[in-house]
Amino acid sequence: RSDALRHHSGIGLPVHRQCASCGDAMGIRTLQDEIAAIARASSTLSLLADTAADRFGAPLTETASGIFCEITRGAYDGLEVSDDLELYALSAGRKIAPGALSAGAMEQLYFSFRLAVVRLLWPEEDMPLFFDDSFAMYDSERLEACLNWLQSNYRGQVFLFSCQDRERKTLDKLGIAYHSLEL
Repeated sequence: RSDALRHHSGIGLPVHRQCASCGDAMGIRTLQDEIAAIARASSTLSLLADTAADRFGAPLTETASGIFCEITRGAYDGLEVSDDLELYALSAGRKIAPGALSAGAMEQLYFSFRLAVVRLLWPEEDMPLFFDDSFAMYDSERLEACLNWLQSNYRGQVFLFSCQDRERKTLDKLGIAYHSLEL
C-alpha cells in the first residue's frame, strides 16, 4: 500500500509521511480515497481507449489515410494511426512522425484524422464543421486541395473563420459557392 501511495503522490515522498507530519489522520484517508479514485479512473480510461482502438482502429486508419492521400495529391501514400492514436505519414514505405513534416503537411495530417473521426462517429449525419484559422499554415496548393475535398466530399455545413482574405479568394478562384459574413 505504501508503494502505491508513493507512486501516486507525484513528488516522490510517501503520502502517509507528508500527512503524518501535519498530524492529520483524516487527511491521510482523504488522500488515499482520492488516489484510489484516480487509479480506477485511469484504468477505466485505458480500457475505453483500448476498446475504441479495437473498434475504430482499422476504419479510422483507412478513412484518414484516403483523405490524406487525396488532399496531398499523392505526395504521401497515406497515414497510419497507431494503437495509442499517434499519427504518422506514410511515404515510400516509411513512417514519418508529424514533427518531421512541414507545417502544412502536418496540418493536413491532423485535418485528415479529424475528418475521419467525424465520418466514423456520425456516419449518417452531416455534422457542421468549424475551422478557425485552421488553414493558416497551408500554402495555396494545400488550401485549394482541402477546400476542393470539402466541396466534393462533405455535404454538411462548413464554417471557415479567418483573419485573412485568402480563403475567400481561393473559394472564388475554385468556383465554390459560399456565404460570407464580415465582422
